[in-house]
Amino acid sequence: MKLVKIILEDFLTYDHLEYEFEDKPLLVQGLNLTDPNQKSNGSGKSGIQTGIEFALTAQNSRGVRDSELVTYGRKEASVDLTIRCDVRKETLNIKWKIKAKGSNVVEILINGKEVSFSNVNDGKKYIMDWTAISKEDLFNYFIINKTKFKSFFKSSNREKIELINRFSDASVIEGIEEIDTLDYQQLLQTHKDEITKCEGAIETREELISFELNRDLEAEREELLEDIKDEVEKIKESIKDGEDEIDGFLDEVEEIKKEKIEALEEAERLKQESKDLEAEAKELEPEIEAHYELARKAKEVVDEYVSIKIDDEYASAMTDLEDAESKVEARRRKLRENEERDEKIRKFIQTIDIALSGSITCPSCKHEFLPTQTGDETVEELKRKKEGIQEIEKKNEKEAESLKEMKKKYEERMEEVRVVISSLNAAEKEDNDKKQALIEKMNEVTGTLQRLSTKQSSIIKEAERLARDASNVTLENRDRDMDIREIEADIEESRKKNLKRKEDIKKLKNQGVAELEINKEFIKQQEDGILIEKAKITSYQKLVTETADKIYEMNVWSNNFKQFKMYLANQSLEVIGYHCNRFLQDMGSDMMVEFEGYKMLASGKIKDEITAKIIRGVERTFSSFSGGEQGRLLFASILANRHMINSTHPYGGLDFLSIDEVFEGVDGMGLKHLIRSAQALGISVMIITHVTDEDTADNILTIVKENGVSTIKK
Repeated sequence: MKLVKIILEDFLTYDHLEYEFEDKPLLVQGLNLTDPNQKSNGSGKSGIQTGIEFALTAQNSRGVRDSELVTYGRKEASVDLTIRCDVRKETLNIKWKIKAKGSNVVEILINGKEVSFSNVNDGKKYIMDWTAISKEDLFNYFIINKTKFKSFFKSSNREKIELINRFSDASVIEGIEEIDTLDYQQLLQTHKDEITKCEGAIETREELISFELNRDLEAEREELLEDIKDEVEKIKESIKDGEDEIDGFLDEVEEIKKEKIEALEEAERLKQESKDLEAEAKELEPEIEAHYELARKAKEVVDEYVSIKIDDEYASAMTDLEDAESKVEARRRKLRENEERDEKIRKFIQTIDIALSGSITCPSCKHEFLPTQTGDETVEELKRKKEGIQEIEKKNEKEAESLKEMKKKYEERMEEVRVVISSLNAAEKEDNDKKQALIEKMNEVTGTLQRLSTKQSSIIKEAERLARDASNVTLENRDRDMDIREIEADIEESRKKNLKRKEDIKKLKNQGVAELEINKEFIKQQEDGILIEKAKITSYQKLVTETADKIYEMNVWSNNFKQFKMYLANQSLEVIGYHCNRFLQDMGSDMMVEFEGYKMLASGKIKDEITAKIIRGVERTFSSFSGGEQGRLLFASILANRHMINSTHPYGGLDFLSIDEVFEGVDGMGLKHLIRSAQALGISVMIITHVTDEDTADNILTIVKENGVSTIKK
């Protein structure tokens, strides 16, 4: 089988990749231009191998969820792998749709025709069955990643044995050497156990015969008589205990009857008390009804009571009072203004009088003038001004008188309004007192009614409780009657037992002791039984001999088969060692590998332990070599085991090998040797590595990641 082509869409860092596999070895290197600090890391160089892994196994060695294989931000990725099988003349085409959300989908074509299957798991199984290579072998010898790879040199002995057994061509006799003698061993033990049982039975019968022949008949007779006497005494004690039990039962019945009588009396008392309370409750009904009527009437009086409505009058009076107070305050302000104006007039007149007091009258013309006059006003003008001001003064005085009259009038009105408000307040208080008195009277009647009703309810409840108690007492008496019947049944049962015990005593006394003698018939039976057991032993001893011979024959055959299988396995080890050393030689290495396998021990058992010896002059351990030398050893073992798998494969195996970062300890020169060794295979080999070597340009496949997208460098 050969890988023909792989197509990746929106897979990891690939938008689109289409690659046709070449029948030659390639070093796969990476160049991360998106993040130069990463150099080759993160370039996508492992992406092709991851795509092949997923196509064949629906798994990936990255250890991530399937959805993380889809390019970030895309809804789905696709992987399309084509494989050709020349032996079957078939081409397998595997097409995966990997969803970012939801379930994956797979389509399988054989020679262009779609293969039908019921679900994805059946599709996976079809792929694995078609390749006929297990996942473990794929990940260890064909599509190798350091996370899943198991080195043959570091694998466990069990893993080495499993691998060698597959190449040893011993499948035709697989399991035959493990001849199962368990059933015969168990059968042999069963026969021996039966012989032991027979011997034990013979010994027991012989002891019985010896006991029978050595019996002391007189002593047995005396012992039997003593046993009868003891049994009679025990029965008499039981009779006495039964009679005591009956007496106790009778006393208990009498006690219960007394309790029943007392309970009946108590029930009658409770019933009478209940009736008395019911009568008392009935007596309260007329008084309750009367108070109920009083309460109803009191409520009607309160509801019909009409309070005087003084709100409007009170509000009107308050308005009048506020109006009067406002007007009085206005007149006060006017009077103050009038007084201030009057003061100014008096001062002005006084100024004029002072000016006129200095006037001089001319003797000849009688003209008055002011000798110290500095202004333009004359004496006549001053007098006229004074007269005008005096006129104003008179008007001001009249206005003041008028204002005082009005102020007095409004103050009187204020007093009248205050008297009205006081009267209204008194009337309202009197009205409220009357209504409150009515409400208190109604509450008093209602409270009395409530107390009477509560008392009646309490009496009724108590009467009901007493009636229930009386009923319970009656029920308890029924239980007592049942107890009495049960006790009487127990008494009858005890009497019957005592009668039977007395009959047993009569039987024992009448029994007597028969004549005792040696039981010859019993001895004869035991002797016959011994003969039968001896015959069984003879028969089982013959079976033991036959079964032991059969087991011996089977063990001889098993040993022969084990030696044959050991020979086949060691032959496979020699072949693997031969191919491993051949590949080491192709790589220019002077190391050699020897595998030491199965050995037959002196005890006849096979030591199934496989050890790998590495020789360079002397024997050395795998860990003692450098990283590059370890890489060559690993590559040689991979190629050798891969060769063995393909040589035993029904369709010639898989002509493809991809190795991801397993040889990181190998330098550039070592990689050249690896490539040279793989060159001779003539198949597609991809060795993914961080090491770069431009000298092998024809054998290099470079993956470049730029702007987050990986492509193959042309």
